[in-house]
Amino acid sequence: MIPYKKTFDLLKEKGVSMYKIINDNVITPSSLQRMRLGTSPTNRGIDGRTIDPLCKYLNCQRGDLMEYVTDEDEEQKENQSSSADSLGGKAPML
Repeated sequence: MIPYKKTFDLLKEKGVSMYKIINDNVITPSSLQRMRLGTSPTNRGIDGRTIDPLCKYLNCQRGDLMEYVTDEDEEQKENQSSSADSLGGKAPML
């Protein structure tokens, strides 16, 4: 799985809105939506033709926008998050 959380963190850091990305014709609204939702069997991924213009616009590298996360890593993060939620937002001390 390739989440694009880093993309949206970078946009926020640089003060660039999703509206500006779309309005400046960097990527299409549907591509931005796919990035926001992440990849899944029903959701096509994002290819280099989408990532490259975004890298150029934000002056960054592909690794600044995305990372590969194994399904096991994602499940572990979700389990930690749900455990923290059940403890009133506090993660268990290890």
